[in-house]
Amino acid sequence: MIAGASVYNLRNVSDDSMFEPLYRALREGLEADEPITLLCRHPEDRRIGDDRLETVQNLDFPSKEASLGRRFHGFNTGDSVAHLHEAASRIRTARALIIGGDPFIEITLGAFRGLLPYVQMLVTLARFEGTPVILFGVHLGRPPESEHGREIARFILDNASLITTREDSVVPTLQEWTGNPAIVPGADAGFSTHATPEPGIAAVLPPYAVATIRSLYWTWRAPEREDFAARCAEVLDAEIAEQGMRVRMIPHCTYDNDHEWEDDRGMHRLIKAYSAHAEWYDLVETEPTVPEVIDAHTKASFVLSNRRHAGIFAALTQTPFVIFGERSHLAPIHDILSEGPFLDYEQFFRPKGTRLLRAAISTCRRHEERRAEIAREKALEQRQKSDKALRALVTFVREQD
Repeated sequence: MIAGASVYNLRNVSDDSMFEPLYRALREGLEADEPITLLCRHPEDRRIGDDRLETVQNLDFPSKEASLGRRFHGFNTGDSVAHLHEAASRIRTARALIIGGDPFIEITLGAFRGLLPYVQMLVTLARFEGTPVILFGVHLGRPPESEHGREIARFILDNASLITTREDSVVPTLQEWTGNPAIVPGADAGFSTHATPEPGIAAVLPPYAVATIRSLYWTWRAPEREDFAARCAEVLDAEIAEQGMRVRMIPHCTYDNDHEWEDDRGMHRLIKAYSAHAEWYDLVETEPTVPEVIDAHTKASFVLSNRRHAGIFAALTQTPFVIFGERSHLAPIHDILSEGPFLDYEQFFRPKGTRLLRAAISTCRRHEERRAEIAREKALEQRQKSDKALRALVTFVREQD
């Protein structure tokens, strides 16, 4: 059974690119008729896996608005509980409970509310039922900040039978938090995607650059969002449009049930609105798939993004790229694949922040062929690490009777 801690099956290309290798490895390593269940928010709207993947309702309400002031779905007066019984039954009969995503995010932390308590509840239930817990691709991109959050994280880690990671840099922290020896260093499963490029996004003739820019919707208010968009437009105008390339803005997340700015397309529209060369911008307004995004990267001359998987896709397709943004979330991938210093938001929002990003793009493009070749080599090394961790996971699951 797979329980996405974050956003599996929620119209997010980045998370889909990590789910696909996991699901493929399980399908190839287990019996053909072995049931695999995904515990998710919208089971009726399955967008990943294949027809054999079974989906059941998790503990979420269908939207953030519906959950305000309430505990998990099923734990409020008048809630239906059929989905709780179904989830418990699936966990009880599963070989293992695989919790993927980033389970330690502390955006909301309350009694029966928030991601950490959600994962804590699933782990507790699995322990009651004797079902081993696997933490898949632990990342610490946004580690818990409070002592209470760290205590829940330690509980989750202590009660896992297997822990795989997205990068080596998190291993010392995990070892500090838990004495659990079952840590298998790995790499981001996005490196293991074998999605075949598929044209599906409206064609744009090269040369063009891909830009995938998200909003930190849970942190930024309108002034920060507007400032960020204006700065991005300034950089894209100067380094892409004015250099004779079209700016092809491709979203990774198109989900907006919780917040309108969760959908990347809103930020893309805002950046274009600030551009002095809006006629050079092509905004993808559809909901692209992993194969479609990889196809667009394959044909691009350059990629700019504040999403880590845009950098992974660019490296795999040997496309020059620059990623910037959240230090804890993106710097590990930058340090693995790229040269030069990483540019974080604190630096980018300074008066000379746009100049720093422009300089990074200019440097990358001056040495783009060599840098792209090196990044591809490093990406393939990361694929081997990811594949090794996936094999360890499948071997563990097979051993459970």
